[in-house]
Amino acid sequence: MSPVASIAVLVALSGAPQNTEDLSRLAALHQQASVAQNAGDYKEAERLHRAVVDGASRVPGFPPSELARLLSNLASVLTLQDRPDEALPLLRRADALLAQQPSNDPAQYATLHGNFGEAYTRRSQWKDAEREFEESLAVLAKAGVTDRTYRFEYDHGLGYVYWKTGRLVEARARYEAALQTVRSIAPESHPVRRRWEQEYELLLESLRK
Repeated sequence: MSPVASIAVLVALSGAPQNTEDLSRLAALHQQASVAQNAGDYKEAERLHRAVVDGASRVPGFPPSELARLLSNLASVLTLQDRPDEALPLLRRADALLAQQPSNDPAQYATLHGNFGEAYTRRSQWKDAEREFEESLAVLAKAGVTDRTYRFEYDHGLGYVYWKTGRLVEARARYEAALQTVRSIAPESHPVRRRWEQEYELLLESLRK
């Protein structure tokens, strides 16, 4: 599902009135990308995310931390299409931009770590993936974030890593936490919910053996 992080372009560049029309267009494209991605239309989401990144890159003075957010969004939809090798360079670039201009938004760091975790998972780099998902949860905990809608993807990520590395009981607990949330926000037809439900059933089969 990978909910797309919000964009702050209109606020970030409000001091540049000559860019108002361009920024409004970028904000609209970003919203369309978010809707497409959360609906499971990943090809369309990728097209829109690329348009947003390209447009933002052409805006003079666009904040590096906000460009990092957009790159992370694009990387997430590439990973969802099983293209982690394309996603990882974008995530590393986003990480470098945040080092250049840190963000005040803890959720942005949690999302970036989570996107790294998903990319590493697709490459079966289990230790790296586990480290990144744990870092996502640690960032949220440090910020005092308790809303499960911010953490359910990282619970699933850890659950999947635990499953694939033989920690089945721990995996079940994480899956159940993640599914509780995703069932409340996504229809049964959503591709991510369907995949997670299928994984959970396979996990339960492994536990019964």
